Amino acid sequence: MLKFLFAETPPPPAPIDSLPPEILLAIFELIKPRRRSRYTVPFEVIISHVCARWRAVALDTPLLWTDIDIYSIRSLERVACYLERSAPCPVNVRFDIWQLEKQTTGYATAILPILDSTITHIARWRTFLVFAYYQRTSSAILSKIANLSAPILERLRVVDDGIGSIEALHDALNNGESNGVECILAGGAPKLASLSMSSIVYLPLLASVTTLHLHSSPHSFAFRIDFSLMSDLAKACPRLTNLSIHGYFYGYEESAWPAPGSYQVDMPSLCSLWFINDDSLPVRILTSISMPKLKSLWLDCPHNAVSHNLVDFVSGHPLHPFLPSLKHLTLQGFDFYPCALYAKAFPSITALHLPYCSTFHLPFLKGALNENDVAWWNLDTLVFRTKRDTHAKKFSKNLEEIVFERAQRGNPIKRVLLDHDMFSTLYETDTLLVNTRVEELSPTNYDDPWWIMVHEDTGDYL
Repeated sequence: MLKFLFAETPPPPAPIDSLPPEILLAIFELIKPRRRSRYTVPFEVIISHVCARWRAVALDTPLLWTDIDIYSIRSLERVACYLERSAPCPVNVRFDIWQLEKQTTGYATAILPILDSTITHIARWRTFLVFAYYQRTSSAILSKIANLSAPILERLRVVDDGIGSIEALHDALNNGESNGVECILAGGAPKLASLSMSSIVYLPLLASVTTLHLHSSPHSFAFRIDFSLMSDLAKACPRLTNLSIHGYFYGYEESAWPAPGSYQVDMPSLCSLWFINDDSLPVRILTSISMPKLKSLWLDCPHNAVSHNLVDFVSGHPLHPFLPSLKHLTLQGFDFYPCALYAKAFPSITALHLPYCSTFHLPFLKGALNENDVAWWNLDTLVFRTKRDTHAKKFSKNLEEIVFERAQRGNPIKRVLLDHDMFSTLYETDTLLVNTRVEELSPTNYDDPWWIMVHEDTGDYL
């Protein structure tokens, strides 16, 4: 009898089953991963197959289905479901066939029709990301949206490896009007704030853009960046706040630029600028365009040539303040030899960020920080990152001397930020700890605009 009664007693419901649907949904939204791999089943699909109640909650929640990823031909059925289930919410479309296209010639021909189904919903696009191997594929995609409008699009990123017809790109750059640039989204994208392009053959209207990344593809025919293009850019982007120019271009010849210091073009809103280039373009732009609000400058280039050229410019124009608002200076791959030159060129900085630096030559920084005629008197934050440090003890000793001597001179280094590896191997002494605050560098404790942007949770590692 007891066995019979026990068998008839239903099991108690799981605690989570007693939660109201809105609480269950809140839990789903909190634990949904921001990034996902093409090799795993999406979170929202998993929870919709757990039980009937969870499936009902998931299918009745459009916000769970707003990230639409197109990786392969198998994405066709999923895309249709996501578009239906996410309606009427804004969607984030990611078209990523870089790996498959690299392995299979002509793959884009079969998969591009899948994108057409999302283009019919372009009015709902909030983000559109394209990652292709061939330049002709990205061009084909952009041509599909050439005359359309995207009223709520905020972020557009197009990346390709530049593999394609060099001759065709050369013709586009040199034979078309306005440097060969063809307009996309001609119907308008009034909320477009962030734009990243591998070339400037195709560009949307830029009036609302605040962050612009121009990146030359590693295998493409480098496009031209000269003073004329920068002048057009300044007029087209009145709200431009952040500009990065990565790659190698042409247009550096002296005849293509005005005399240094003439400042015939203003970028009044520009606050942060990032170069990954050779030694010519950064100097041309910095000495030809007025940027009165520039607060952050990131240089990944041959530092000896750049520093010498900038010091020559500053010395030749003593009455004109050079980048008077600059506070954050990043020198990537720095060997410390030109420290004194950079101190003369950028005397106003308060934070010096040195990613992947050669810490063996840190004494050159100590000299630059303590020479009366070149010292960075306002500098109060040092940031170090390195891939590998085999001189931890020497670095700790030099850092201690820098901090101590600056404190003695009345210009203390208030903070030292170190990446995890350097922080864990630092030899902390009483002298160091008394005179500064040492912290492990994180995405939240350094306020340089570029540092903040590269850690934004955007889903595409911009």
